Amino acid sequence: MKTFTAIAKGLAGEKLVLPCSQCKGETEHVSLASVERQGVEKPYDIHWVETHQVLQCRGCKAISYRRADSNSEDIEQDQQSGGYRYAEHVKYFPPRAAARDSLTKIHDLPLEVANIYDETFAAFHNSQPILTGVGIRAILETLCRVQKAKGGNLHQKIESLVSAGLLSTKQSKILHQLRELGNLAAHEVVQYTGEQLAIAMDVVEHLIKEICVIGPKAKQSLPKLKRPRQKKRRTATIARRP
Repeated sequence: MKTFTAIAKGLAGEKLVLPCSQCKGETEHVSLASVERQGVEKPYDIHWVETHQVLQCRGCKAISYRRADSNSEDIEQDQQSGGYRYAEHVKYFPPRAAARDSLTKIHDLPLEVANIYDETFAAFHNSQPILTGVGIRAILETLCRVQKAKGGNLHQKIESLVSAGLLSTKQSKILHQLRELGNLAAHEVVQYTGEQLAIAMDVVEHLIKEICVIGPKAKQSLPKLKRPRQKKRRTATIARRP
């Protein structure tokens, strides 16, 4: 049971460098309002702190909300001082996990690819690592189905795309890593870090654009170039004088 021991109103004007979902990167934010709540959870004497802030980006002026939670049972080492402190767990609204644009703005995507990508992007954007990992594997399955890849499992289907000339051997090795990532997320409930998932999303987004957008457009728009015929050189024969 939580019991409150203090509620303190923070001063407006505090400046923080935070990711901005509109600016697509870290920018300086200013706190417009801040409230801190402290308490003790009985009967275990766990001390906890909640901080609630209304923030404004000093670049795009967007308004957002930040909540930071910490407690005496979750300790981490301060890399600068070497001492120990309460580990802070932060949530934002709108979410900030993914300062990136969604591919669903591209209207050329097949509907089933757009649907699974959109759900995976939402999971990544909302800091849901397990669902993101499962979604990345589902994107690979969907791309293989759209390309009519052959095989009884995802490993074989990826290899069939190599045989069809749609993937290079180097690309297939990376996709097999993502396949394993998705398997571990689905079957072992493995949570990958935001950085790892961001790289995985970079890979699948590049793959989606290459297979579903760039490839078809290039095939349709670029002219089929024919190699010019090379003229045979005539060699002059010099008659020998008798």
